Amino acid sequence: MFGECGARCLPDHVAGPDDASPWTLLATSLDALVVDRAMPPARRPGAELKAWSAVHGFASLAIDDLDMAPSARARAAALEQLLAFVVRGLCAVDHSEVED
Repeated sequence: MFGECGARCLPDHVAGPDDASPWTLLATSLDALVVDRAMPPARRPGAELKAWSAVHGFASLAIDDLDMAPSARARAAALEQLLAFVVRGLCAVDHSEVED
């Protein structure tokens, strides 16, 4: 996600410097979600930690091969579900957060 392939896949207006750390790339991508109005500004503070924790936890389980899914296909499906969950959490509009 944060290696060269991930950085090359970012849109031009999101791409960071060549030496950007994974955390910086994540922060830049989250900022772009706010600019593009995909994420409510109220959800932006601290979003790096939330997204990083979810994905890092999944990666740790996968690396440790903790029988989280019986096959590569099942792990890929579980990852897709996790990413959708994270995106909904970061970007879904909670109407109590919307300013009039």
